[in-house]
Amino acid sequence: MNKIKSPPSIETRKRMSLSHIKYPLKSIELTPRLAYISGVLLGDGYICYNDKKPLAYYIGLETADKDFALKFKKELEIWSEGKASFRIRNKRFNKILGKEPKSVKEQYIVTLNSKPISKFLKDLSKTILDDIENKDENIKIGFIKGLYDSEGYVQKYKIGFSNTDLKLVNKLIRILKSLGFKKLNAPYKVPSDIYKDCYNFVMGHKDNLKLFNKKIGFTIGRKQVILDRICNEVGFHIKPTTKSYNEQIPKIQKLRDEGMSIEKISSKLNIPYGSVYYRLNGEEFNGRVY
Repeated sequence: MNKIKSPPSIETRKRMSLSHIKYPLKSIELTPRLAYISGVLLGDGYICYNDKKPLAYYIGLETADKDFALKFKKELEIWSEGKASFRIRNKRFNKILGKEPKSVKEQYIVTLNSKPISKFLKDLSKTILDDIENKDENIKIGFIKGLYDSEGYVQKYKIGFSNTDLKLVNKLIRILKSLGFKKLNAPYKVPSDIYKDCYNFVMGHKDNLKLFNKKIGFTIGRKQVILDRICNEVGFHIKPTTKSYNEQIPKIQKLRDEGMSIEKISSKLNIPYGSVYYRLNGEEFNGRVY
C-alpha cells in the first residue's frame, strides 16, 4: 500500500543534494533486475525528484523486514553500479515521530542518491505498465516479485496483494494469467477513512500457490516459510463454496455486532475479505474470473 511518509529534514536534503551527481545512469535496458526494482518502487518504495532548493534526488525503501531491505539494496547497487546507504530507525525514534502503536517497529531504510537515476526510474514507473505484459517471462517474474515483496501477503491457503492503484492491480492479474495462473478473481475495493481506498487481489487454488512458490516466491523469510508450509501440506485446501459462505452469514453478523473488524472476521472464519464485506452489506459477491 502506498503510505504517507514524512519528508526528510532540510539538513538531510542538503546532504543528499551534494551527492546527486555521483552515480550517472549506466543502463536503460529493462532486465529482470530492473523490473524487480520497478516493482518495489510501485509498492513500498519511493522516488524523490525535486528541482527546488534544497535539491533532492533519491530512490528509497523503508520496511520492517531486514531481508527485504538488503535484497533491494543489493539489486539496486548491482543495477546502478552505485552505493546505497543502509540505516535503521529504532523503535524509540518511531515513538518520537508519533507513529501509531501497530507501526512502532524498527525500520530498515535504503537510499541511493542520484539525479539521473531518480529521473529515469520516475519516468519508467509511469510507462512500465504499458508493455510489461509482452516482455520476456523472466522480466515479468522480476516485476511481480518486486510487487509482492512490497505489498504481498500470505495467509492460510491464499496469497494476497494490496495497492491503491486499480490499474496496477488489474495489470498484475493479466501478467499472472500470461504466466499460467488460472481462475483468478477480480480485485475488490477496501474503503478507508484515513488513507486512500485500497484494492485487494487474493489468489487461492493449490495449483496457483504451488506455481507462485516455484516461479516467484518471497524474499521476506517469514512469508516464504508460511508459503512453503502451505504448499507442503498433504491434501492441501478444499475451497468453501458460495453456499457454505452464505450459511455463515449469521455468525459473520454476530462477530461484526461484537465489534470485530472485517479483516479479523475473514481470518477467523477463513472466508475471503470481499465475501465478508459484501455479505455484511446484503450483497452477493460476484467476482469475475480472468
